[in-house]
Amino acid sequence: MKKRGIIENRLFEWAEALRLYGNEAAHDVQVRVTPEDSSDLVDFTNALLEYLFTFRDKFEKFKQRRANKGGDTQD
Repeated sequence: MKKRGIIENRLFEWAEALRLYGNEAAHDVQVRVTPEDSSDLVDFTNALLEYLFTFRDKFEKFKQRRANKGGDTQD
């Protein structure tokens, strides 16, 4: 997704951390997940999903509306 320009570097870092932690948890039965890590992982997952499936499209629609108005802004 990063190579295709869908996500920027920060979101890529979050996705990569989730992937690595998931692999560790899946393959190391001794791994311990703290409540704080668990909460963070859920938050990062939700943020990625909201960005990919909600805010990205919403922003594109916003830009389209602005373009259709001729770029007028009120300061």
